[in-house]
Amino acid sequence: MSNLEKTGKRIIGVRTRTAGEILFCEARALSPDLGDWVMVERDSVTFPAKVVLPDSLVESTQLSGPLPVLLGMAGEADLAEAGFAFALEAQAGRRFNELAAAHNLPLQLKEAGFNPDRLLIRFSAGQEPTAPDYVLLLEGLSKTFQTRIELFLVSEAAAALKPPAGENFGGWVNGLLVELDPAIMAGATVGAPLLDRAAVYRPGQRLISSAAPALPSATYDPATATFSVGGTTLDLPIRGDN
Repeated sequence: MSNLEKTGKRIIGVRTRTAGEILFCEARALSPDLGDWVMVERDSVTFPAKVVLPDSLVESTQLSGPLPVLLGMAGEADLAEAGFAFALEAQAGRRFNELAAAHNLPLQLKEAGFNPDRLLIRFSAGQEPTAPDYVLLLEGLSKTFQTRIELFLVSEAAAALKPPAGENFGGWVNGLLVELDPAIMAGATVGAPLLDRAAVYRPGQRLISSAAPALPSATYDPATATFSVGGTTLDLPIRGDN
């Protein structure tokens, strides 16, 4: 073991905003990967942050003072409570598309929404998925997300649109409306610039179909580890990873 390894500390860079400043923290025993979300403690305040720089071994004498420390990995409830549901929604969208491709299911994702107590995914399909198709999706998602999962089958007309005629949205990108984070909007005042504070954006879209059905097409309940398709509960064991 080198002298540096004996006297050094592992330092990781994190951000609490997409384009915000990098905060250097002491990793302790954690070894998170780039893109992981972790819980950070600074000045007795705990908050989630995303790892943007890999850990580096830094000699203790190079540190000017105590650094924030990593307490552990951030859970879904931690991210949702802190207003970072957009990160979970992006991850859920990617995972849904991966599962659909892996099982050759012709599905089109419309929206992924993460509430504090559940994940809601809306998608369209050329034809109604079968019960086994729904179970494959629920199984795969439940391996990634430890919360209630609800799948909604919506009309193909619910695709993301360009701005309707006569409307001019500077935030429309690739047919999706980019909205400022609700937490930022809540604290905004008339005439004050938003972009100086808004480092976090959430993708949104307009639907031309009616509101989502009152009941989901399929659900997974982590409390009972049961799947429900079309209102019928299926008590099935979770199969291997997909």
